[in-house]
Amino acid sequence: MQKCSCISDDTCVRLLYCCHFLFCKESTPTHSTIMTDTPPPEFDPEDLCEDEEVFACGDGGTEEDQEFDEIIGVIEDFMISFNPVDMLKDLPSLATVESDHERHNHHKKLVDTIEERLDTHIAEMLPGKHMADIAAMIEGRMAEVSEEVWEFVSHGCMDYVSFLALWKEKQP
Repeated sequence: MQKCSCISDDTCVRLLYCCHFLFCKESTPTHSTIMTDTPPPEFDPEDLCEDEEVFACGDGGTEEDQEFDEIIGVIEDFMISFNPVDMLKDLPSLATVESDHERHNHHKKLVDTIEERLDTHIAEMLPGKHMADIAAMIEGRMAEVSEEVWEFVSHGCMDYVSFLALWKEKQP
């Protein structure tokens, strides 16, 4: 079976062919027959590698789309590497903090610290981009941002109740 130049792996599954058909601009006989006469190869889950990456071909949209995707990717990278338990190590034992006001202050400090670290991470990964422009772009395209990313950047990494539960579990 012929494949266009942007697919190099011989073990393609139906999904990859369909995605490739949708995103690739090359016009080859393979593309015209994928959805009609040519049956896709049999799907065998054993053929897939868990660490294998699949890339879609295409122009990536406008320059603004590419910039937006890059920004969201940097935020997602930070979220993946973020471990709130590490930050709780700096807090005193929850039992020693009697005032709810003081607990709220610890929560605010933690969220502020995480926001500063996120800002630093973005500045390091995307030099020359201004945080105000990044924030405006994210807010302007809020419908395109995943719920997890939106919650993380707009409401802090965790709400107060989650913070208290984690603090109680890790630093009783």
